Amino acid sequence: MRFLLRPFFIYLVALTFLSRVLPFLHFYGENTLILASLALFLLNVVLKPFIKILLLPINIITLGLFSWMIHVVVIFLATLAVPGFTLTTASFPALRIGHYFIPPINLSIIWTYLLFSFLVAFTAGFFDWLLTKRE
Repeated sequence: MRFLLRPFFIYLVALTFLSRVLPFLHFYGENTLILASLALFLLNVVLKPFIKILLLPINIITLGLFSWMIHVVVIFLATLAVPGFTLTTASFPALRIGHYFIPPINLSIIWTYLLFSFLVAFTAGFFDWLLTKRE
């Protein structure tokens, strides 16, 4: 039972942290946040292995890089399953550092899902690393 609760709570903490940091991630209430982490956990446990098996030839050809798109599909399905869990297009303002200028960046919804997929995986992995016992 412990091995089932741990990933759920890691997703819950990661989504809570990311919802405070990212302006393009929206949860309408704490119940929605809990449901979204439960949906991500269940989709990763139940559906993701089947998608990986179905798309194994593409994943082999791309040397594993297509697994990010599988994670994007799982997150998209979670946003469809949980009514108050939404992602909007990400836009970052211009930045000037000394003589360097970074223009404003507006990401489409697909790139936003890809960025969010990377951030969820990184944040959940970081929190999992923090909670792992080391000898």
